[in-house]
Amino acid sequence: MNMIVLDLEWNTVSSGGSAESKQHFDEIIQIGAVRLDEDYTPADTFNAYVRNQSGSLSPIISQLVHLTDEDLASAEEFPSVARRFLSWCGDSPRFFTWSNSDVPVLRQNLRRYGLKASLRRAYNVQFAYSILKMNNTSAVALNKAVEAFGLSQEQPFHSALSDAVYTAQVMELLWKEFGGKIHENYLYSQLQKLRAAKKQQTKAPLRPKLKTAESFEAWLQAPGRYSVSRQHRQLPCNSHRKAYFRQTGTRTFTCPRCKRTYSGTKWLQIQENRYANHFSCGKHGTYYALMRLRRKNPYLWEGIVDLYTEADSPWLTRWVNEHPEQT
Repeated sequence: MNMIVLDLEWNTVSSGGSAESKQHFDEIIQIGAVRLDEDYTPADTFNAYVRNQSGSLSPIISQLVHLTDEDLASAEEFPSVARRFLSWCGDSPRFFTWSNSDVPVLRQNLRRYGLKASLRRAYNVQFAYSILKMNNTSAVALNKAVEAFGLSQEQPFHSALSDAVYTAQVMELLWKEFGGKIHENYLYSQLQKLRAAKKQQTKAPLRPKLKTAESFEAWLQAPGRYSVSRQHRQLPCNSHRKAYFRQTGTRTFTCPRCKRTYSGTKWLQIQENRYANHFSCGKHGTYYALMRLRRKNPYLWEGIVDLYTEADSPWLTRWVNEHPEQT
């Protein structure tokens, strides 16, 4: 089995006219990889930049990866880079990545150019590190793991080759410290134990005593300190913040008591990444929704929606009622 530590850098571009018809494509702009020996020792490297053809680099990505459109202008196009890379990987490679994002993006780019390759699900080194070193499932940043192991940080992060080298070094150290425990069967058995322990701890949670918010701004920063959420929803991750306003799940609501579905009003922006909505249930009155969005990483947004009654959230209720012209 060829063990390949893979890291990609990509630029998310949009195509289409209206917001509803827009499609998003994560265009690969760099492929970095490290081949591992049987004892997980780094043995060889691959590095190639890819000419971006679907759109200019966004300012955020350009700053993150320290590249410009001019830097990529002389690079090879994706099909030729992909063929060289897959040939370098050899037959039936097993990819090792920090998180699970890279292989799906590689598949997306291969399909776009009509290239075929059999890609297995990657081994998630980040998950292995969290289980073995942290005894939890937290998503640890690569630089934090490198720092914790005391590894040299001479090369910049957010370069595909550098990140692949760092990930390979972490994988080698995990093997040296934990041996056979790095295998996925053991990792997932530990995951089940952590979930069982968490379920046991949360069986009868003690509700903290709620405080009184001194201002609407204070309430927005931590509504859980001041109000009881009648319904809490974790939203799917999206490449763009605006995607949340197109999803059916963010435009309809379920009454927490009778479970009937209702359409909300237009989302009103309260402040950056905070939005309000409301709906009325014929039986159980009006509910007020608060949506909070934040960046999960440079490529993804995540969000949550909480429902409150008027009694639960007088600050939110007052704000919605004072802004009827936006609905």
